[in-house]
Amino acid sequence: MMDITTARRKSALAGLTVLLALGLAALACSPSSGPAVTSAPLTTKSPNSTETSAATDNGTPGAEPATTESATAGGGSTAGEINASNAKNLVELQTITVSSQPVLAGAVSGKDHTVATLGVDRTVRTWDGDTGKKLKEMPKHADLGFGLAFSKDGAILASGAGYNVTIWDPSTGKKEKSLTPNGQVYRMAFSPDGKTLAVAGEGRSKLDLIDVAGGRVEGQVASPQGFVLWSVAFSPDGKMLAAADNQGNLTVFEADSKSQLGSASAKGAAWDVEFSPDSKYVTTCNATSDIGGISTWDTSKFQPYDKLTMPEVHPKGCLDGVYDHSGDVFFSVGADDVLNAWEVSSGNLLFSKTFGSAPWTVSISGDGQILAVTLDDGTLHILGLKS
Repeated sequence: MMDITTARRKSALAGLTVLLALGLAALACSPSSGPAVTSAPLTTKSPNSTETSAATDNGTPGAEPATTESATAGGGSTAGEINASNAKNLVELQTITVSSQPVLAGAVSGKDHTVATLGVDRTVRTWDGDTGKKLKEMPKHADLGFGLAFSKDGAILASGAGYNVTIWDPSTGKKEKSLTPNGQVYRMAFSPDGKTLAVAGEGRSKLDLIDVAGGRVEGQVASPQGFVLWSVAFSPDGKMLAAADNQGNLTVFEADSKSQLGSASAKGAAWDVEFSPDSKYVTTCNATSDIGGISTWDTSKFQPYDKLTMPEVHPKGCLDGVYDHSGDVFFSVGADDVLNAWEVSSGNLLFSKTFGSAPWTVSISGDGQILAVTLDDGTLHILGLKS
C-alpha cells in the first residue's frame, strides 16, 4: 500500500488530491509550508462576550477487494471516565479490522458507545465500541470519504465523500437526506443543537452551512485570508464557529452573526480544530512537510495559551485531536503513528501509544469513557480504562 502520509508531504500546496491506482485509492495531501509564526496572538476584531460554561445516492459498489471485519477483544467493559488522573492507565479494549484499505474518518456517538467509520472503501459502518461488533453497514458513497460527524445527542450521523453529504439515522442505517455541497468534503461539524452542519471542502475558502432539517446549504462563511479551509468546529456553548486553513490560519466567528471575533496563525496546515468542553480554549493540530504540533488560544482573551502550545510534538505532522469530557486532557494523533495524551493545565505528557500505522482521527464518547482511533492500515482501535 502506498504510504499516504508520504504522499501528502510530496504534494505541498496542492491540497487534497485523490489518487486511484490499481483499485487502491489514497490521499495525497500535504500541509503547505504556511507562515513561520507559531502561536501568534488572536487579533481581536470585536469584543468576545462569551462566558465560559460548562451514500450518496446509493453509489454502486465497485470491484474492490472483499473486506473481512473482525474484532479482537482486549477487555471490553470500561471502568469510568477518562481524565488527567487516570489517563496513564489507558489500555486498548478493542482492535477492529474495518477494511483492507485506510480508515480516514471516525466518530463516536454522544449518546452511547456507537462508533462510525468511513474511508477509502467508501462505506460508512457503525460499531459497538464495547464489544467490537458491527452494527450497521450503509450503502456506499460514490467516492472515498474524510467527513464524519454525529450530532451531540447521537440521533444524526453525517458522512461526507467527494461532492456528497449524506444524513443517516444511525439507529437504522437508513439514509435520510443527500445533498451536494460546493466542494469535496473534508471535515464537518454539527452545531450543538444539531440544526446546522458546517462543511469544509477541498478547494474552497468558504464553509458551507447546511440546514440539517431542510437538507440544503443555507449559507456560507468565508475565510478572510482566502486560503483553502481544512477544518471546522463549533464551540460547545454554541457561541463560536472556528475554521482553519491549509496555511495554518485560524479564524473564530460569532456563530449567529458570522462576524469575525479574531484570527491567529500557527506553523503548518491545520488538519483539525477543537474547542475545549467549556469553550475556554480553541486548539489546532498542524503539520508541515516534516513536523507537526499543537497550538492553543484562550478564547476569552484571544491570546496564546502556552501550556498547550507545542509546535514540534508529532514528526511528520499532527493530524487530529480531541479534548476529554472534563477538558483536562487533550489527545493528539500524528503521522508518526502516535497517540498522545496531554494535561491541559501543565502541558505534561500523560500517556503515549505507538501504533503500527498512521492514525487519521481520534474521537471520544459523550460520557468520556472510550477513545476511538482510526488507522491507515484499515483498523479501528478502542481505548479506555479496563474494569
